[in-house]
Amino acid sequence: MTSTDRRVRRTKNLLHRALIELMIECGYDRITLQDILNRADVGRSTFYAHFRDKDDLLLVSSTEYLRAAVADVESVANDPDAPEHSEPLAPLYALFRLASANPEVYRALLGRRATGVLLRSTRRMVEEILTEQLSGRLEMDDDEFAVTMTFLSWGVVGLLGSIADAEPPLPAAETYRRLEDLIGPSLSSRISPTGRVRRRGDDQARDEQSLQREQNNHVPAGHHARSDRSAGAIDSLVPFEVHATWQQLDAGID
Repeated sequence: MTSTDRRVRRTKNLLHRALIELMIECGYDRITLQDILNRADVGRSTFYAHFRDKDDLLLVSSTEYLRAAVADVESVANDPDAPEHSEPLAPLYALFRLASANPEVYRALLGRRATGVLLRSTRRMVEEILTEQLSGRLEMDDDEFAVTMTFLSWGVVGLLGSIADAEPPLPAAETYRRLEDLIGPSLSSRISPTGRVRRRGDDQARDEQSLQREQNNHVPAGHHARSDRSAGAIDSLVPFEVHATWQQLDAGID
């Protein structure tokens, strides 16, 4: 790492720390850019060399922080409750550990006073981490994968908030167990054993073949099976009631 890289990392860390400290002290909406610059002792031109605004700082720096936490396998090496690294949901255990160890941060992000900006930003952070960790591992086409990541990220955001709101904070192991019990088996069943992931063209060919078979069997028009891979991804992971709740949240907040 060059001296320039170290300076950039140090600057970003200072800005990230300043933002988090101010969020805990006075709430996100009350923070101005100048407040962040004063706390971090960073100039305005330097800030704009890395981030567009306060919201961009929150999203980018926090995502980088979470990504580093997930990549730090050594941090959970001696944790007897940590899941096997090969488990599809295993990266989330690191996020739950962070929330359990730093409840004041997650209360500021996801507590009762959290704004739509905070909820959306946290959801996007989690979605990016999940996408990086699960891309290429699931037997889903692009559309199905995207909607599954959106659903999972909203669910994880809710669990992170539950950890922080509990008194004392809910242990990471308990939170992970709840998530694993709910969707773990279904998600594991979608893991590709060969590493080959279905693409959109595969599904189109499959749908055309299915429609042709139905026409050959004289199925009345409008009664052939509807290809809805997005809904299928969610239906295979959770009960209908949970899926309906997620749809309401996504329509009203994100």
